[in-house]
Amino acid sequence: MEKESKEKIDAHAFFGESTYLDLLALKPLSHIHPHWELTWDSKNSQYIPEENSFTEELNELLAHLNRINPPDNYHEYEDRVIKKVQKQSNERLFKLKGEWVEFVKNEIIETEYDYLLEQGHLKQYNDFDLLKAATGRIKAAIKREQNHFDDMEHSHQLVLAAILSIILYVRYLT
Repeated sequence: MEKESKEKIDAHAFFGESTYLDLLALKPLSHIHPHWELTWDSKNSQYIPEENSFTEELNELLAHLNRINPPDNYHEYEDRVIKKVQKQSNERLFKLKGEWVEFVKNEIIETEYDYLLEQGHLKQYNDFDLLKAATGRIKAAIKREQNHFDDMEHSHQLVLAAILSIILYVRYLT
């Protein structure tokens, strides 16, 4: 297991007053709760709860992230989730040069990373690995002076948003 930092992250500061968080993490869930736009309450440092939305669940998730020691290697935790899918792929899914790919019809193709995370998480119904991955991604962004979700490198921003969506979705199902 990868070494953990003793330092916690501040998820409210990292995600607070975000322009993109609702669009990237909550809009994909709008078929469940149609109100996906967020409004920040700076007095209480949280998003204002709204009926038919995931806002309360998101606030709870951010509070949960604050209590987790972020790992130095978030990929380890994402890989653990994806390996749940790999076990059922008849060895068609594998990691090649650090990227998850699939062997289909004698051809290696790129996979949808967020799809693999979702499918793997649905197989385990346990937030631990994705929560660790999320905090590790936040820690890595801050280390690279991307101190807010809106400032993240776009590809990493998309994966982090997908992780939050997946956690919220599976929590909704259970």
